[in-house]
Amino acid sequence: MGKLLGAEKLKKAQEKQNLKAVFAQEGNEFIAVPYHETTVDDFPLAVFPPEVRRFVEETADSIPCPRDFAALAVLGVTGGLLGNKRMIEAKPGFRQYAQGWFAIVGAPGSGKTEPLAKAMKPVFDMQTKLWETYQLEKEKYDIDFATWKADKRGHTEPEEPKMKFAYVSDATIEALFANMEVNPNLIAYWDELSGWLKSMNQYKGGAGGDKAHFLSIWSFNPVNIIRMARHNYIPDPHLAIVGGIQPDVLMGLRNEMSEADGFIHRVLFGFPAAMKRRRSDVNFSKAAEAGWKNVCEKLNGLQGHPDGTPIILTLTKMAKTLYNAWQDEHFAEINAPNFPERLEGPWAKLEIYMLRLALTVQMLRVVSGLANDGEIDEESILAAADLVDYFKSHAKKVYEHLSETAEDKQVRQVVKWLQMQEGQSATPRDMQMYRVAGIKTANEARQLNDAIVKRGHAQYSLNDQGKPCITLVAGLLPP
Repeated sequence: MGKLLGAEKLKKAQEKQNLKAVFAQEGNEFIAVPYHETTVDDFPLAVFPPEVRRFVEETADSIPCPRDFAALAVLGVTGGLLGNKRMIEAKPGFRQYAQGWFAIVGAPGSGKTEPLAKAMKPVFDMQTKLWETYQLEKEKYDIDFATWKADKRGHTEPEEPKMKFAYVSDATIEALFANMEVNPNLIAYWDELSGWLKSMNQYKGGAGGDKAHFLSIWSFNPVNIIRMARHNYIPDPHLAIVGGIQPDVLMGLRNEMSEADGFIHRVLFGFPAAMKRRRSDVNFSKAAEAGWKNVCEKLNGLQGHPDGTPIILTLTKMAKTLYNAWQDEHFAEINAPNFPERLEGPWAKLEIYMLRLALTVQMLRVVSGLANDGEIDEESILAAADLVDYFKSHAKKVYEHLSETAEDKQVRQVVKWLQMQEGQSATPRDMQMYRVAGIKTANEARQLNDAIVKRGHAQYSLNDQGKPCITLVAGLLPP
């Protein structure tokens, strides 16, 4: 009996020795590569005035969901309401409006829809009033037109009223451009941004120019759209975009987002870590709702110059000093030898967004009675710098995901699953049984195990029953 046990131990020792050979390459010990998952910054809520901060906190905490979701919606709505009424001038000739494009990245059920709706609620109310006004004007027009038609002598044909819009939601590209022709200041609110992205370039077999028009709109350049069915000319477009998108959907839109033409570089992403589902005892108060509505109404009530041109806000002397210092640091980061090439595009647009965000924060503070409506002060510049740092961290995560292959995704999912297993190990059969990362067959599990081991996330071993398995390499994984 003792001899049999000794032989069994010798056999297992030999099997382990054979398994070790997998980790040897040309006589050198295998060096494992740490599993890496990008961490992102928390949203810097201190950039907001107290009543806006309260709205964001109560909105997110009552759902619950990451505060990023409500905060990005606030930034998008604010820029849209400012429209063409204010500009920031960093130096003569270098001016920007506040509008931005914001994408909230979250899985289904992560709670990204409700914060968007709550942030948009004051805009919904504005749209209701515009609709009611239009109905009254239309009724009067119908009467005046009937009177004019009955006796045209000596009478001028009445002008038919046009419906005004504060926002559009899930609109087609055609409808959006038509509305912008009448409403140069517009918020585009998509619960799912994938609909907007997929609707581009649907003409000419996918070779249409809708994406090019959006690139012009982002830069506030005139847009002239000529097609057989329509002709729209938008001389001074101002379009704020805010919406949600699922991580997996984002990965499937590489062509629509297109890094080649810089389209994706114009989008600011909030991609916070997923929250565990839990019950919330926090209530969204009437005071928080009223405070945000008051801010939105004040933003909407701002006026530019009587001739329709915007009021220009320059930088105070201290703000200019801080802005120049920020530029120097930003360019030093880009010029560093090890700076990733894929981030050059988004970092170039963040130089512009620095000013747009400074104007956004300044005007939120203005309508909250905390700043002057004349010059951008140092507090707004510092706040914008914090926001740019936030968006940089989230951009890194997004661009890593965009470059992720199907195998990358499976490896990531298996590693996360293994972290939750006893001993952080599993057999191919276990993975097949639980359909981890979509595995359906034992052969698929074995092939994926090979990939995980080769990448250095795990090593081959034997479990207590003597069955082959993989075990995560200690010290390489995030907590």
